[in-house]
Amino acid sequence: MGAGVIKLSVDNKDVTKYLESLTWSGDMDSAARALKATFVKGFKPECGDAVKFWEDDKLLFKGKVYYADSDKHRNSLEAYDRGFYIANNYIWGEFSGTPTQIAKKVCADHGVKIGELAKTTSKTKVTATGDMTLFGVIQQAYEGEDNSPWRQYQVSFDTSDKIHIEKVGAAVVGTVTDLVIDGQRSWDIQNMVNRVHILDKDGKKRTGTIEYSPDRSKYGTLTGRSTKKRKGRTQKRKLQSFCRHYQKQEP
Repeated sequence: MGAGVIKLSVDNKDVTKYLESLTWSGDMDSAARALKATFVKGFKPECGDAVKFWEDDKLLFKGKVYYADSDKHRNSLEAYDRGFYIANNYIWGEFSGTPTQIAKKVCADHGVKIGELAKTTSKTKVTATGDMTLFGVIQQAYEGEDNSPWRQYQVSFDTSDKIHIEKVGAAVVGTVTDLVIDGQRSWDIQNMVNRVHILDKDGKKRTGTIEYSPDRSKYGTLTGRSTKKRKGRTQKRKLQSFCRHYQKQEP
């Protein structure tokens, strides 16, 4: 990060004065860019809060809080941009065409805004049976039948939530090591699922869907899958509990 003037807003409030540290990071193997921040007492973030980060009046990051931590000395958060969505939503289907065409289709089918996508001419086919995320389908498509290395490409999201796929020769954003903080309380929605698609026993055909709508309005849709048990029973109660709200962890 440069030496410019920075500004951070959380839940539409300017919280720059409470900042103790801030790291903005990502790498070529990640769908999402991350922002981690710690604060002195006086401000407490919550899961689902909208986060924006500027440097010299240029908006560099826009995302949501997926992890919040609090102890007696400080509070902290981890936020991710729209890439978190494509990395945590599992899909199924057979997709054929060029990698660019496949990427456009899966993004359009799931409400992901499309920006500039690296153009390719070779055709390929990707089959997902609920075991692959949107990001996984895009990765496999761009690897293609000739097994081109995915690391030739990078996925990123701009601050208008549009996806971009570009061909690069090296990592654009560096990888960072997570700072371990001793916390007394933490709130985590990184593994939250609020929509589950039920597949048949072979895992190929969707037979139903269970959702938890209140979460989806605040946190966005995060999709998982489950397979029917023998004789077509789905253990509906367990699936409903699987569509869970954020987890609160305390010692």
